[in-house]
Amino acid sequence: MLNFKRKTGFFIFWVATMSVSSWAFASVDLSDSQIETAVQEMLLNRHPKENSNEWLGLGSRAPQVLMRLYEMESTSFRRMRLIQGLGFFKDNADAVAFIKREAEKTQDDVIRNQALR
Repeated sequence: MLNFKRKTGFFIFWVATMSVSSWAFASVDLSDSQIETAVQEMLLNRHPKENSNEWLGLGSRAPQVLMRLYEMESTSFRRMRLIQGLGFFKDNADAVAFIKREAEKTQDDVIRNQALR
């Protein structure tokens, strides 16, 4: 009986610890330089596998960083990936407006098609 109580107590402690640490990690926003580093690593992937959780996990400052990186980028593939990442921030009015503006003004069909998705 004592062994069961210890195991149960440890399990409850473990679940509580994991819940608190997950909450603490999710609530911390990355700095602009941390976001930029993470995005640059994502852009290096030849066959991207990132999902919405990875893009949204970059935090609330990510759209501004993504837009800045987009403006500095010259290659279509990387610009397309940045637009793709911005597309996951549907609740950010600046990101939505930026994507719409790029869809209207770009001459690059690849970028336009990604922006329209």
